Amino acid sequence: MILFTNVGVQVEPEIGALIARLDAAVDPSTMLGAGGSDPEAVVHRVKAALQAALRANDLELPARFRRTRPDTYARRLLHRDPEGRYTAVVMTWGAGQGTSLHDHSGLWCVDCVVDGEIAVTQYDLISGDGEGEGGAYALRRRPT
Repeated sequence: MILFTNVGVQVEPEIGALIARLDAAVDPSTMLGAGGSDPEAVVHRVKAALQAALRANDLELPARFRRTRPDTYARRLLHRDPEGRYTAVVMTWGAGQGTSLHDHSGLWCVDCVVDGEIAVTQYDLISGDGEGEGGAYALRRRPT
């Protein structure tokens, strides 16, 4: 069975409640006095929405999203907001797998661990523009 949201986008019933929470979190018109569309405010609202979904058991994902890959972590599109406000991606790692050092190219990102644990190491850019020979950057690991 497929559920349709108010904008006609197909959403599976298992994730309908989650998508409704995320839609509300990124909708500045419903957040008067809560930062509107300020990215930092949106990140905090999305985090709160994911935490509420975890508490309400609204993060039960279809099995195809939970499968690991033997060679690398898996990324699967869960939902792309038709208004372009966010994209929800499910990432799964098998035992011993990791992700290489990366950034999010100026985009906001909220992580939510549904099952298991994740260790995140954050770095600050100290110098370098990546344009010179070898594309070198200097990074400093943030204290935990």
